[in-house]
Amino acid sequence: MARAFHELTIPGRIRRLRRLAQRALPRFGLPATATLTLLNHGENTTFQVKAKGTRAPRVLRVHRPSYQTPARIRSELQWLRALAEDTALRVPRPYAGRDGEPVQIVSDPLVEGARSCSLLSWVPGRFTIQPGSPAGYRRMGRLTATLHDHASGWRRPKTFRRRAWTAEGLVGARACWGDPLASPYLDGAGRRLLRRARTRIVAELAAYGRGRDRFGLIHADLHPGNVLVDDGTAYAIDFDDCGPGWFMYDMAVSLYASLTHPRFEDARAAYLAGYRERRPLGDEHVERFDTFGMARRLAMVGWLSKRAEIPRLARFVPIALERAEGLARRYLATGRITD
Repeated sequence: MARAFHELTIPGRIRRLRRLAQRALPRFGLPATATLTLLNHGENTTFQVKAKGTRAPRVLRVHRPSYQTPARIRSELQWLRALAEDTALRVPRPYAGRDGEPVQIVSDPLVEGARSCSLLSWVPGRFTIQPGSPAGYRRMGRLTATLHDHASGWRRPKTFRRRAWTAEGLVGARACWGDPLASPYLDGAGRRLLRRARTRIVAELAAYGRGRDRFGLIHADLHPGNVLVDDGTAYAIDFDDCGPGWFMYDMAVSLYASLTHPRFEDARAAYLAGYRERRPLGDEHVERFDTFGMARRLAMVGWLSKRAEIPRLARFVPIALERAEGLARRYLATGRITD
C-alpha cells in the first residue's frame, strides 16, 4: 500500500507531484510525455516544460494547496496578461487550457487533494543582481517603478481577488505568510520583543495611510531571486504573492538582501535613482523604508516558521529569529533598522 502523501520525504512528494504535472499537461494541449525539469519546490512546485513542436520552454506551476484559491490565481494571471499587453516588460504570460480556463484543477490518486495548475511562458535571462550592486539595483528600481506605474493606472476587473498586504496581512495574527508571533521557535522574551515591534509597525503604517500615491497593486516578493536580467534590462517573475499593498514594501523587499552589505547605501541610492527615472517618489515615502524593512523581517519569521519542514529552509529559522530580534531592538530604540 502506498504511503500517504504527507508522510513522504520532500523528494518523494516531488516524484508524485511530477506525476500530477504530467496529468495536467494535456489540459493545456501539451503531450503528457513532454520533458519536465524541476525548477523549484517551495511555495509551489514548478517545472520547466519542453515539448516537441513548441519553440520555447514553458513553466508549469503545481500550486500549493490552501495558499491561493483558483480565483486568486486567475486574478494574478489577469495582471500578468495586462502587463504583457500594456508595457514593454517581459513577464510570464499565462496560457489557457483547452477549455479556455487558465487554471486547471488536477488530481492524482497518490497526491492528497486536487491541485490548481497554471502554465506560463518562459522568461529569458539570468539571475545576476548581487547584494550591494548599484548597477543591478538601478535596474531593479526602473523595473519596480514600471510595475507601480502600470498598477496605478490599470482598472482591475470586478472579479479581481488577491490577498492584501495591509498591516494585518504583513505582520498580524492573520498575516498572509503566517503570524510571526505564533512561531513555535520563539521564546517568551523574543515573542514579547517582536510584539512590541509589531505594535510600532502597525501604528506607523496607520499614520502613513493608504493614499493612491502610496498604496496599490504590488509584486510583494520582488527580491533579486525573482528578477531576471537580459541585455541590461531587469524583468520580474513569480507574481504568486502579488496583491494590494504599499509601494514602499516592494522597495523594502528588493533592498533587504543588501541590508548588511557594505555598499547598502550605494545600492539604495542607485535603486531610488532608477525608480525616479520612471516614476516620482518623494522623500516622505523613502523615510518609511525602515518600517517596511522591519515588517518584511517579521513576515519572513512567519514564512520560515510555517515551512520549517523543508530542509533547505529549516536551517535558516534560528538565523532569522536572531536577526529579527536584533533589528527589533534597534527599531524600537531608534525607529530605524539601518545605520
